[in-house]
Amino acid sequence: MKIKIIFYHFIFSLILISSINAQESIIWNIDRTDTIGGFPVEGLPDLPRIVETSKGKAALFDGIDQAMLIKNNPLGDAKEYTIEVIFKPDSSTNPINLEQRFLHVGNTPGTKSRILMEIRLLKKNQKWAFDSCISSDSSTSILLDTLSTEMLHSAGKWYNIAFVYKHHKITNYVNGVKELQGDVFFNPLPDAQISIGARQNPKSWFKGCIQSIRFTKRALRTEEFLIP
Repeated sequence: MKIKIIFYHFIFSLILISSINAQESIIWNIDRTDTIGGFPVEGLPDLPRIVETSKGKAALFDGIDQAMLIKNNPLGDAKEYTIEVIFKPDSSTNPINLEQRFLHVGNTPGTKSRILMEIRLLKKNQKWAFDSCISSDSSTSILLDTLSTEMLHSAGKWYNIAFVYKHHKITNYVNGVKELQGDVFFNPLPDAQISIGARQNPKSWFKGCIQSIRFTKRALRTEEFLIP
């Protein structure tokens, strides 16, 4: 009887942990253009194509005038969080479009606060560096290093890039490897909207595939990251 009680307690604990994880993480599969995460999608101005890839369906952005706008922010009022993106940057693009912002959280009236994730194309577009920025009304932190060879990555491959915010620090990762860290004071953006594939202006178009985005309302450990 004691063994059964321990077993049932173990099963209940697993279910509880799974339920908690489900509540704190939301995955947007970018596999359609009418709705994402249950919310309507607007073209910014045009929508990307949905294509079959080795990772399943994904949105293919042309780097010219395709982006998606979703008027929802899964992070809500979280004071710490992790954003992960499974994507594959393309190496062929407009030479003047080397700064490609593929995720923009912001546009809340009355505040300068925003989150930007982008890549910088280098080495004749064959390499890219992860550029992440977080801004508030009182401070800004930009994480970018285009000089260190270990922070340059080959285009045309799938990656998990992650952005973690906790205790007024932001840290970015590529495939679970920590790259840079900075200090910033950031207020939650519960009413923000999100653009995928460009800034919300819109400009700085992304060229390549985006398969999914996961928003988690806590700072994940690297072993908890999605596998690219």
